[in-house]
Amino acid sequence: MIAFIKVPDLVATLATMTIVTGVGYLLTNGAPRETSSPALNSLMTHRFAGFLTAGVLVRALVILLMLLAFTARSTRR
Repeated sequence: MIAFIKVPDLVATLATMTIVTGVGYLLTNGAPRETSSPALNSLMTHRFAGFLTAGVLVRALVILLMLLAFTARSTRR
């Protein structure tokens, strides 16, 4: 779509998102659908140490790994 019609990439992304969302609404008649399992919901909302959830821990781990990768790449000789 970007190459053939010469649409800016951001506009093409937003248009595709709108189309896919609309198709989802048509297929489900606008009703919300549960897409994750109860076990995953429980894991991601369970609190560790009273305030940390697994979601926060996963995000912190991803950020840490990204920082380590950036540091390793930028300090290479």
